[in-house]
Amino acid sequence: MENTQILRDKDGNIIEGAVLKADVDKKIQQEKIIADSKKDLEVIKKEESETITVNKKALDDMIRRMERLESAADVGRLDKYDQKNKKALSHVVLLGTYNGKIVLGWKMLKDEVQKINGVWRESQLIQIKLDDDTTLDLPYLQYVQEVVKVDATILSRTKDNNGHETLKVRRNDNGNEYLIDVTFINP
Repeated sequence: MENTQILRDKDGNIIEGAVLKADVDKKIQQEKIIADSKKDLEVIKKEESETITVNKKALDDMIRRMERLESAADVGRLDKYDQKNKKALSHVVLLGTYNGKIVLGWKMLKDEVQKINGVWRESQLIQIKLDDDTTLDLPYLQYVQEVVKVDATILSRTKDNNGHETLKVRRNDNGNEYLIDVTFINP
């Protein structure tokens, strides 16, 4: 037996045909999932229809010819071709955000550890630099708990005379670009 909730108005009268907002939201979400599934199914059917049929003898001849060419080819030239024609992989890194702003750097201002009556006590204070050129001093524990990581793609790498590396990255969610010291990537 289904247990349904009876809805009443402010005077206590039963409202016929009334439904809870949560039930309506659930129904809308189910309909959206069904529509998305239908779209995905159409895409799959389209991909399946883009197949070709080839005569087996012609395919075998083509494979034999490719094997012949690769066996006669110079290994160095094959490698050069492969290197020239390979696709560059995009490298995704994580950037730290604090209160919606990218953390460009940090430094530890205070890092004290003491053992008092057999219990370890830590007092750590960190200073963070944000993308709007503001700096904040806050307890390290608070920073670690509140930092949110966002994906970014590496656009370029630069090294200075000392070999120190800086990355130019683009956030994947909003497209903003930043120059960040490699030390502060993947916090």
